[in-house]
Amino acid sequence: MDMVKQFSMELDRRKYTRITVDIPAALSLLQVDAYHSGAIANLSMGGCFFPAENELPLGAECNITITVGEGARTESFDLKGVVIRSDEMGVGIKFIDKTVEQMSIIMRKISF
Repeated sequence: MDMVKQFSMELDRRKYTRITVDIPAALSLLQVDAYHSGAIANLSMGGCFFPAENELPLGAECNITITVGEGARTESFDLKGVVIRSDEMGVGIKFIDKTVEQMSIIMRKISF
């Protein structure tokens, strides 16, 4: 399969548009005692990509704390997710149990 067709198919699979970001975040796995801090590299209404040095188990439930805003307008949001990709580049997380309000606030704050 040529690269253009493969890339096009990959884009078609995505339900939400991803944006490149650099947002402080913390990732903790719910089933095991694992905690990672860093920054989210990209974000969509459906999930995020979190660069991490260690691979994490696929299907593992996790909690992501995202911090947005500056100064007195800083807010933190806890989102539940599940690991859907994990490799040497980092961890792909699909959000579960998110509210439209949470995602709207996050997207609004990072778009400025």
